[in-house]
Amino acid sequence: MKRFFLLACAALVSLTSCDPPPPGPQPPGTEVSKQQQVAGGVQAPPVVPPPPGATQSLQKNFYLVFDGSGSMEGERIRSAKMAAIELVNRVPDDVAMGLYVFDGYGEGERVKLGINNRVAMLKKIQEIDASGGTPLGRACVQGTETLVGKRAMQLGYGEFRLIVLTDGESSDSLNPFARRMQDLVNKGESIPLYTIGFQLSGDHALRKWSVFYQNAQNLEELKKALADATAELESFDPVK
Repeated sequence: MKRFFLLACAALVSLTSCDPPPPGPQPPGTEVSKQQQVAGGVQAPPVVPPPPGATQSLQKNFYLVFDGSGSMEGERIRSAKMAAIELVNRVPDDVAMGLYVFDGYGEGERVKLGINNRVAMLKKIQEIDASGGTPLGRACVQGTETLVGKRAMQLGYGEFRLIVLTDGESSDSLNPFARRMQDLVNKGESIPLYTIGFQLSGDHALRKWSVFYQNAQNLEELKKALADATAELESFDPVK
């Protein structure tokens, strides 16, 4: 009888030590999510829901950053305006366009990205007054964020191009723009940058991030460069 009692106790201890602890509240910071359990302890990245009103669209989007700094004064600004006006008149009405300018009136978005805005685009281009510095860093960040937001609204489909027309180096830091571009590259969500220099003495700092780079020396080359920057693409694949 004594031996049987000892064997029963040993079995009970063995079973108790193998059982998992009963469920109950855990100390703060020790909770394990379902995603972590499924991923073997590695938390999956959060799923970001699309913004309200987002819908799949193959629309093209061209956002133009126009350098109206003091160095563009004279023949350069006249040629740049003529080339930009020709571009606006040539781009189909169903392509969304937007305009960011820095000039004697300050810096900022002059025309919001959208369709049916060609009259406003032409008016704001004609009004550009060459003066001041060249804050390309802030302008490129603004253009990039505008296109990133629009791409989210189109659920990753369509075309998105940031087109920069400039005749000089940036007077502010390009580091914030470079960091943002690298962040998008790392996520596989980069915005294509098309840089068109006008009578530059050498390569522009934006060339590193550009999928298209052209240094135009005269009006005809400038018109061609802008036409090439808005040429048709073969596909409209969603962002991977």
